[in-house]
Amino acid sequence: MRDLTQEQLADKIGVSRQTVIAIESDKYLPSLGLAFKIARLFKVTIEDIFFLKEVKMKINLLKEKLFYAVAVGISIFLLFFFIGCAWIGYEAKTLCQNAKWEYGGDCVEALIAQLNDEHQGFRIRNHAIWALGQFGDSRALPVLQSNYTGNIPAREPLDGTISQYELKKAVNLTSGGLNITAFLWRGFLNKK
Repeated sequence: MRDLTQEQLADKIGVSRQTVIAIESDKYLPSLGLAFKIARLFKVTIEDIFFLKEVKMKINLLKEKLFYAVAVGISIFLLFFFIGCAWIGYEAKTLCQNAKWEYGGDCVEALIAQLNDEHQGFRIRNHAIWALGQFGDSRALPVLQSNYTGNIPAREPLDGTISQYELKKAVNLTSGGLNITAFLWRGFLNKK
């Protein structure tokens, strides 16, 4: 009996082949009358017909919902990631342009000059450190290392001192450390 084709099964239970296909693919739950015919034909209980189909349909529905939830979650994550990358690139470019306007040279040279300028406030100098880290240019490494003490306090006021935490990150990035966001915006910036 289990070697029936879809066409043969459809003929035996009095439905179209498309209905059999829909039942097999869990797109259609058979009516009570049809379930009785199938149960008699295969010598199973009516509960087996409904229970198995219902469980399969619920599992498929849950899988479908989970797939969409994961797809939406990943899409939202990627959207925020790309927005964040664009913002970081924009900020780095803005800091670079401001430093070039004030000190001349290319971005790295201008940002190093800004960091070394003791007439600048600590906030501006810390922003220069951050931007140097984002550019990841090894020319900045000696200057960053000369400012880095290795002693990172629990809390650092951005306006009160050269940030050892920012220096540590910038030293890592200029030493070849991984900067996931930079690959998206570095190509769009003209550092010169």
